[in-house]
Amino acid sequence: MLNKPTIIYCNKKFFFVKKKNNKYFNRLKKASIFFDDINKLILFFNRLDSEKKIQKWWFDKKLQLTVKSFNKKFQYSSKNWDTELINKFSVE
Repeated sequence: MLNKPTIIYCNKKFFFVKKKNNKYFNRLKKASIFFDDINKLILFFNRLDSEKKIQKWWFDKKLQLTVKSFNKKFQYSSKNWDTELINKFSVE
């Protein structure tokens, strides 16, 4: 994982998540990582007007715990990811 500042936007009309996973996306919203309201996103961008502010926001301990929790739940990683991907799409 690169751990680079990341912001995600998805219009509410097109965002569907299983009820059991809502809590993870709500945590991302609270941490100002995930937005489904363009006006809130714009306001947030306006506050991040320097590299120092971006770094302070991104490396906040609570935010980093939120990211780690989300990744643990949804990120797939494997030492053999390349071989697994080739096998998944290869013609038999």
